[in-house]
Amino acid sequence: MNLKQNILVIAILNTCILFANWQIDITAQDQASIGSNHIISLGICENCNDGWKYGEDEANYPNPMSGEYTDIYFFNLDWMGSIDENNNTCTDYEFSSDFKAIHEPDELISWNLKGQTGGGLSLDIPITLSWDISAFDSLSNEYEVYLFSGNVKYNMRALSYVTLDQTELYLNQGEPNLRILMGGCASNGTTTHYLDEDGDNWGSNISNEYCLGYAPEGWVTSNDDLNDQIYCESNLIDDCNECDGFNQDKDCNGICFGDAIIDECGICDGEGIPET
Repeated sequence: MNLKQNILVIAILNTCILFANWQIDITAQDQASIGSNHIISLGICENCNDGWKYGEDEANYPNPMSGEYTDIYFFNLDWMGSIDENNNTCTDYEFSSDFKAIHEPDELISWNLKGQTGGGLSLDIPITLSWDISAFDSLSNEYEVYLFSGNVKYNMRALSYVTLDQTELYLNQGEPNLRILMGGCASNGTTTHYLDEDGDNWGSNISNEYCLGYAPEGWVTSNDDLNDQIYCESNLIDDCNECDGFNQDKDCNGICFGDAIIDECGICDGEGIPET
């Protein structure tokens, strides 16, 4: 192997390593830089999982004993009391780090965020969330990453910070107002797809959520298949389960593939004209 080939192999390996273990840090700071800030970390890695895991998802660290501060953290109330693969029990729902498993672009990964200020920081001072966009250099362009505040979305690949009112850090009717979505359709959300087992482009009632254009083979956006075990491009399946059969295989008694016929007297399954 020559020098150029060695360099190419090293570059590919480095890219794989960077992609397989990707991380970005977000800093929350009051816009006036009066109080202390708070930093959280999110990412994906090969041996991570989407639920809680001790050592992978770190509990939120304490706020200062005195002075103004801004606090932000990942909010995972459903993790409280869960047990990880090493039999550790989660006792928190606020986290300073949240790492997840690697997903293909057809799926969306979601992080819920919450925060507050304290220590006497004036409530009318906006909060800035900032990050280093160079972190996205090691993440495939197939993945969009958007920060949502309610229904307002921000492309984190194109911006290095957003400024929010303090109220945007709070829960909205018990649910996080802030969230980060990552995937091939993070900007618009997933589309319901349906399993097409017979491959005729008509889906069944078995559904899953995928990004439009990224669904695995065998999943379509229609769920109108009359029988997903019968390949039928027209979806015109008759009572005898024949594609485009138009019930021609029914006998005169309406039995599929039966042998009853109309006799000379016009009677179904009759005995015909009696012999004299």
